Amino acid sequence: MDRLDFIRTAISGGQLPHAFLLEGEDVLPAAELIAAAAVCTGTPKPCGVCEACKKAQTGNHPDIIRYELGQNIKSYTVDLIRSIRQDVYILPGEANKKVYLLLQVDDMRDQAQNALLKTLEEPPEYAVFILTCRSKEKLLETVQSRCAVFVLGGETTAYDPAVTESAKALLTAAATGSELELLKAANDLGTDKTSIRQTLLCAGDLLRQAYIYRLAGGQNTLPALDRCSIGTLLRWSDLTDRAAYAVLQNLHTGLNLTKLCADLRRAL
Repeated sequence: MDRLDFIRTAISGGQLPHAFLLEGEDVLPAAELIAAAAVCTGTPKPCGVCEACKKAQTGNHPDIIRYELGQNIKSYTVDLIRSIRQDVYILPGEANKKVYLLLQVDDMRDQAQNALLKTLEEPPEYAVFILTCRSKEKLLETVQSRCAVFVLGGETTAYDPAVTESAKALLTAAATGSELELLKAANDLGTDKTSIRQTLLCAGDLLRQAYIYRLAGGQNTLPALDRCSIGTLLRWSDLTDRAAYAVLQNLHTGLNLTKLCADLRRAL
């Protein structure tokens, strides 16, 4: 199952986070899929045949507001974000949800991100924000933490069985809440950076799978994660992705894993 299928499965369950952050080179199909699902009146969502889906497909749904660099905006200015903040409190016209598509937000300045953060923290119940970027590392951590983060890049990696088992052991230890067991599982990853990075990427995929099974139903491949909330699963997937990225930056492996353990416990 590729990561676009992951998102399709999640949204078909009818429960949408209030904000998505999609990272990758070609994330527009996923963004449009989520937007259509938010306004869809059929099942499964998006059904593709209801009137709302047809309007979404042609870009004519009044409750899907799209901002795209080089198309209808030149940049994400503070004034633009403030206008979005005002508009968000106007009820949707046709659907139960009102969707804001903010495409290519990589270069949004910190001041504009902070202005957006105020809405992401306490949005109206009907509002859904979908942000896309090539690299989420350019966005403030506070913005990232308010979103369901999905890293899209083709098919899910087929991990080596030993890597998968190490990832499962790390997440199981984290889910039990035992600091000692978590530090032991992290220490057992060894010192090989390639293996550690693969393990962390695998952990992120396992967490996203658990998130989707929680929304859409199904048998989770790692039962220990059943004790974690949906919010925890999303926060942990972001933390493991960040730790995997840090490996590429040649940061001290031991310190990186120790920080990850501390972050996982705080986010439990």
